[in-house]
Amino acid sequence: MDVSVGYKTKAFEGRNLVFFFLVAFGWTWIWWWVLFLSGWVTVPAGIGSPEAEFGDVASPIIILLVALSPFGPTIGGFVLTALNEGKAGVKALWKRFWNLNINWKWLLVIVLWWPFLRLITNLVGQVVDGQSYPLLTNPDQFWVFIPSLIVSTFINGGMSEEFGWRGYALPRLQARFNGLTASLILGIIEGMWHYPLIIIGQW
Repeated sequence: MDVSVGYKTKAFEGRNLVFFFLVAFGWTWIWWWVLFLSGWVTVPAGIGSPEAEFGDVASPIIILLVALSPFGPTIGGFVLTALNEGKAGVKALWKRFWNLNINWKWLLVIVLWWPFLRLITNLVGQVVDGQSYPLLTNPDQFWVFIPSLIVSTFINGGMSEEFGWRGYALPRLQARFNGLTASLILGIIEGMWHYPLIIIGQW
């Protein structure tokens, strides 16, 4: 396998990682500031919820910008890959997203992790403050959860972020650090990237 376009890189690319994080944070934070922190679009119950209010500026363009705003990491990943590795690198990064050679046990973990995390969070919340938090937005129509899970987790979250975080940044961090350390470093940075969502009340 050509290490220049595969899962590993030849060396730690500190400068490229800096540029990647600048693009990832810059693109997303600018749009989140313009759309949400300015009060232009209010999201009292989280992005994608039926309670999202677009006010007097509702339009296909605004809705498109809301949808594209979290794509900073993916844009950064593809831009830096194209600049440094050309078409071969871009093709390799794209193909990794569609890897079907995955063990069924890991596929099960992927599918069930988010519902399991919500269950644990619900139980902890009940112990801490005695309140019951719904596991599903529409408990009487549990099947509504399935398309929202696919759109939010696999399409929006996966395609908007993971080409950058795990497709581009993680292999370059692992060129210097072991898997655990690289993941912790990236996890802290990714958490900082999500900080504006805390400010607007989504998390």
